[in-house]
Amino acid sequence: LNYLVGFAAFSPNRKLNQVSSQYQQVLLYPSSVALTSDNEFVLADSGHSRVLVSGGGGSVRSIAHEEFLEPMSVALDKDDNIYVADRAETTSQREEGKVMVMSLSGKLLRSSTRWFDREAQVWHPFGHQLQIALDPEGNIFVSDYINETVMCLNPHFEGRGYTEFDG
Repeated sequence: LNYLVGFAAFSPNRKLNQVSSQYQQVLLYPSSVALTSDNEFVLADSGHSRVLVSGGGGSVRSIAHEEFLEPMSVALDKDDNIYVADRAETTSQREEGKVMVMSLSGKLLRSSTRWFDREAQVWHPFGHQLQIALDPEGNIFVSDYINETVMCLNPHFEGRGYTEFDG
């Protein structure tokens, strides 16, 4: 069984430092990885403001979207659409984080810098450092490090924010 680390295939017995330096230079701050239904790896390469997708025969394609600042986290839904949680920079033109949904080919399907709090009936901006996950029903979970909140959202970015965990 081969594994893909840094988009270089190696066996479980091979040490990480034996991976070719050519492949180590490809990534800059890889921050999240997900696996498609066809066993392709989807990787957030934060330092290069892109998402990488592995293909057959060891190929890798880059989804570099003009809206990416620093993709921090990726997740996949049952249709293999990519959900990207993008970090914002206070020194940039966009001070909110952003959640984007795109196809495996890189087509942007929808995006938002805000989420609607159904309980308070108000829109909130996403924070700066985000992580994302999906459940089998299609709910989107976004953790916001700066605002110390986890949001449980529907596909329209509506839901509830949680600041406490009661088990």
